Amino acid sequence: MGKTEIVNVAGVTGEELVLEVASHPFSIRVLEPGNLASIEGVGDDVLDCFLDVRSQLEEHGILLCCMGARPDVWPSGMLRQFSDGRKAYLQREGVRTTEDDVVDIFAPADAADVVTVREQREALRRRFQAMKDRR
Repeated sequence: MGKTEIVNVAGVTGEELVLEVASHPFSIRVLEPGNLASIEGVGDDVLDCFLDVRSQLEEHGILLCCMGARPDVWPSGMLRQFSDGRKAYLQREGVRTTEDDVVDIFAPADAADVVTVREQREALRRRFQAMKDRR
């Protein structure tokens, strides 16, 4: 079980959200606060579950303040497979990622650095397009 600081879309911080992360089968369930306890994400790995839970929390105006919600964090296929989707790379423009760039998706992140699932996917698409254009 992990604790994650949360922020709403307006940027109010200071609350805690308690998540239960299970493996095989993979799921993430909100335990506290109780008014969100019906939120659960299931998927093929931890990242799938995490994205599902984030999308549901966004409907309540909540963004998770963790590394996995940053626009510049995403796993490679190999890292995702070997970590069951729990680890990802902190990616910097024009710099190849290394082991030093690996982060836990539940590690804390500043509220100013997190985005919605849609914004994160759009940032990922732009990074891939920029890499393609450089070729």
